[in-house]
Amino acid sequence: MPNGLFSTSVLFSSYGIYDLATALGVKFLDKFAAVIDCRSTRRVLELIWVAVGAAINIYLQKSKIKIKEILSCPANEKICLRIWYLYYEWFAIWKTHLTGIHCGNYELQKFGLAAFAPLFPATKKSNYATSVTHFLANLEKYPLLEKKLHLCASINLAREGHYPAFDEALETHGVAYIKQNITRNSCNQEKLRVTN
Repeated sequence: MPNGLFSTSVLFSSYGIYDLATALGVKFLDKFAAVIDCRSTRRVLELIWVAVGAAINIYLQKSKIKIKEILSCPANEKICLRIWYLYYEWFAIWKTHLTGIHCGNYELQKFGLAAFAPLFPATKKSNYATSVTHFLANLEKYPLLEKKLHLCASINLAREGHYPAFDEALETHGVAYIKQNITRNSCNQEKLRVTN
């Protein structure tokens, strides 16, 4: 879900996520911010997620407060802690969705997508937000579709006889791979336009 990675990095760009990425050794922040390489971006965001989780845990132990107190305190207190706690929570939801895709668990995919969907309009991903809303509405309208998705939640290339889901192929191989395999035409790597 490259749009999930993009939304996460955009939402937290004002709070130092690029500084954290630089501290982790990211050299090309423009490519990181644009999610040019989904795998690399995901790995950097995962490292930040682990670091944030560890930092929050250390802070909670030193301050002797409980995790539920982070969001229940007055709005003008512990602002930095609250922001990074939300990063930790949102990225965990994205990881849940990704885990659902990788292991073929439909419930995890649906839960993660539905929970993450409100972030898309906030990051100007309105087309993606609309398509997710439409998809979730169709699941309610057509219960048989949901039953079928339980049987074939995702398709995994790593196993014999399976093929990549769209998001997984995009993450692994990039836009050019998707365009070539959908259209069966070659793709100009410079401009990523389909050529006949």
